[in-house]
Amino acid sequence: MAIVVSVGNRIEHCFMSEALKAVDNIDWIRKHSVVPSNTPTFAFNQDTENIRRAVRIKEASDLQCWFGGHRSIAINEDVIGLGSYGKTLTVLYDIEVPDAEDEEDEESLIESWTPRFKR
Repeated sequence: MAIVVSVGNRIEHCFMSEALKAVDNIDWIRKHSVVPSNTPTFAFNQDTENIRRAVRIKEASDLQCWFGGHRSIAINEDVIGLGSYGKTLTVLYDIEVPDAEDEEDEESLIESWTPRFKR
């Protein structure tokens, strides 16, 4: 899981669980980096009324949008405006990173089903 505090299009803080920190080939979110434009948090922050009125949304997202890497992994994103603080709190959760063994099995399955034509 990760908790992100943002103001407008900038990230103020990001707290990552130990399990997420252990995931290979992802970038850690740095203070003052830009909120990824293809995330529910970015869209939410475009309307300051969402923040002022403490609106809350729950949407699907992608780990790759937030942390980069070479794998697209579905996650959930809860976003809530923090009212007069002018900030947004985002919780990224349900992050199920597949084991390396599972990925190898999937790759070999795809390879076995890929058609090969003789010339």
